[in-house]
Amino acid sequence: MINSGMVENRSVYLRILSDDQICQIKRSALDIMNTVGLKVLHDGAR
Repeated sequence: MINSGMVENRSVYLRILSDDQICQIKRSALDIMNTVGLKVLHDGAR
């Protein structure tokens, strides 16, 4: 049986984009969807 209290967290946090860069990507994606449009084929998503 595995004892979860004995597990060590060895993950490494790597930050590649700044918050401003992430915000700019999101704004650009929304601008493209607004300008070009998109098809929503799944009934549940519409």
